[in-house]
Amino acid sequence: ALREAMPRDHYSLLGVSRDASDADIKKAYRKEALKWHPDKNPDNKEAAEKRFKEISEAFKVLSDPDERAHYDRYGETRQQGQAPRGPRGHHGHHGMYAEELSPEDIFNMFFGIPPGGRGPRRAAPRQQQYARGEGNVNLNLVQLFPLLMLLAFSLLSSLASIEEVPYSLKRIDGYGLERRTELSGVPYWVTEAFELQHTDAASLRKLEDRVENDQLSRVRRRCNAERTQKQKMVEAANHYAGAEKTRMLEAVDAYHMYYCDEKDRLDAMKT
Repeated sequence: ALREAMPRDHYSLLGVSRDASDADIKKAYRKEALKWHPDKNPDNKEAAEKRFKEISEAFKVLSDPDERAHYDRYGETRQQGQAPRGPRGHHGHHGMYAEELSPEDIFNMFFGIPPGGRGPRRAAPRQQQYARGEGNVNLNLVQLFPLLMLLAFSLLSSLASIEEVPYSLKRIDGYGLERRTELSGVPYWVTEAFELQHTDAASLRKLEDRVENDQLSRVRRRCNAERTQKQKMVEAANHYAGAEKTRMLEAVDAYHMYYCDEKDRLDAMKT
């Protein structure tokens, strides 16, 4: 069978390097697909549809290990129906027939929507599939189920990752108002909506307990790093003698372990 070369490199289309991880490829596809989806580009729909199709094809190939290996080796994408050099046959995309997936199907599946779920674009192909027989439909559903479960889990993880955090232990964009916990005086930063979200003392106390526990975990880790650094300084000094050793040990004595002091203070406040 003849192979069909893609007009643009799949990696450059997604803006990733050739050694990009699966997570990098998914992140890049999410960004580019949302940017170039035709529904978001009504004033430039023809160009958006072309770019959206190219991005979808790139993701379809690079997200499948067999297809990506073939592409990396030959610099080409297999034609529809061409069998991979491996035990999986021509079931390309995670157990499905890759040629049956439109760019819209790939987009829908990535964001947790079954193929064809956005509207009538795939109505005719679906009707043809149903005409093949109920057995084929059931088989496709069985093949699709693990992928849908994975996509649902990914979607839930994404939603959890963008959930607004109520505070930060340092000043960052969006968290510009400084506060201190009532019990231990731990500084933390919040959004402008913070006081509207925590209007009662019990809610505020619960959140500040969380702030203090997070800060204590943070300073414990850094205290351990300070102790390790001080031990290394002592070991280095022991390789010397005379005035040089004395000078290095004086530097050890002068080494201020700020985070260990803060850990001791917070531990004392907890007792």
